[in-house]
Amino acid sequence: LLSLGMEFGFPTIANVEVDRHCVLRCRHCYIPSGDLSGSSKTVAVFRNIAMARETLSQLKELGVFLIVLTGGEVFAAEHFKSFLEAAQQFDFCIEVFSSLQQAPEWFFDVNPVAAKICRVQTSVYSMESSVHDKITAVHGSLERTLASINMLEAHGFYVEVATPLMLMNFDQRHEIRDYFV
Repeated sequence: LLSLGMEFGFPTIANVEVDRHCVLRCRHCYIPSGDLSGSSKTVAVFRNIAMARETLSQLKELGVFLIVLTGGEVFAAEHFKSFLEAAQQFDFCIEVFSSLQQAPEWFFDVNPVAAKICRVQTSVYSMESSVHDKITAVHGSLERTLASINMLEAHGFYVEVATPLMLMNFDQRHEIRDYFV
């Protein structure tokens, strides 16, 4: 999609931060900690679904095919379900980027094909809880992520695992790859 957009001069992919709140405090996160906790706002957030629909409409007019819904943590956003439904109405292919720490029950009941959710992406930093949880700064985060991955795959979602490499987890990259192959 990126090559297509470059060749014809229009955007094909848009990353949309639905919300900046997050339960994790990953060492490499680009979002300031005040935004993650909700104590400050450094970027505009969608105040209502009408504002979100207007943005999605503009993206569709520009030629965008793929919307990546990201955050912080998308599932922490009160209005995530409404935002997802609005994106579906514009016929985007949808990717959901989440830590999978708090995926709501309703999401597991979504039909990914009908909902046009082409991928759910998450990060796994190590297959060792002590390393993964040290990077996320939250005890038990690896187990919650793995449990959610299994649930999503059992419900027909395509889940992609990314592993940002750091000194703390570099030597474990092969274990992560082998686990998910």
